[in-house]
Amino acid sequence: MDDLDLEPRLREAGRGVDPTLEFDQLTRARERAQRRRQRRAAATAGVLSVAVIGALLVGLRFESRGRTHALPGSGPQAQSGLGDGQYLYLSRSIVLDNGKIVTQTWWKNDDSGRIAFDCTVPDCAKTQPTGTFGPGAFPTDDNVSGLSADPSLLLTQMEQRTAPGGGSPEPEFSPGPELTSGVTAGSLWDAGTNILADPTGGPDLRAALVQVLSGLPGVQVQTGVQDPAGRPATALVLAGVLDGGAPSAIYVDPTTDQLMAMGAPPGSNGSSEYVLYDEGVVTSTDAPPAGDEWLFPPAS
Repeated sequence: MDDLDLEPRLREAGRGVDPTLEFDQLTRARERAQRRRQRRAAATAGVLSVAVIGALLVGLRFESRGRTHALPGSGPQAQSGLGDGQYLYLSRSIVLDNGKIVTQTWWKNDDSGRIAFDCTVPDCAKTQPTGTFGPGAFPTDDNVSGLSADPSLLLTQMEQRTAPGGGSPEPEFSPGPELTSGVTAGSLWDAGTNILADPTGGPDLRAALVQVLSGLPGVQVQTGVQDPAGRPATALVLAGVLDGGAPSAIYVDPTTDQLMAMGAPPGSNGSSEYVLYDEGVVTSTDAPPAGDEWLFPPAS
């Protein structure tokens, strides 16, 4: 499921929102049902850009940066982000000039959980499933089972998954370097950010995805910055552009490598629309995290 969940552009304009705004990440049309649901939701909400498509720097060789940040309570290379009875809590807030679209999810390794939705945008309509879901019934189009928390192995898996004929093929968005046959830096960026935007997959996998994305040709890693909510962050900026797009960034927690936000790069002016994420690990679907259940400070 892409973006109950992005992150990975929100498209179209709802009433009272300028339909000419264009935001690239969530618009990249994936061929799965959730992408179609996301575009329909965007039609009532407004346009949100969270990523650009492309990674230029043609001819650069892919090199993994090899960053490994320890997750809370884990060793330097976490292999299990969720224990028995634990849920990944993810809150995604799409912040627009005229309101917010907030989706809260509680997801368990057995694909059970809960989804809640709230919207303050005028005339906003709910177009995604909500409620409680039993094992195997959590609505998702991104099956992340089998993906490794080892960044080196995950890179290979993502290249295979993204390639034509793979389990989740992506269009070749980028004119930039081809990493493997049919897989460009831009298509891998798009695939990785879409999984990050999805509310499934444990913190270990999400951190490994960030480490993979940080090593892509054309991705700049900026430390010591703030996310759109003012939280300390590291920004991964895809500087290459395609079809007139603009540079875009994902913001991650410097300690845990967990996704905090998607939007314009640090220091950009005039970018009032963005996506904020809050994340934690809880033992029930009754409420958001509290105290040390948060993996990083919540935006609220």
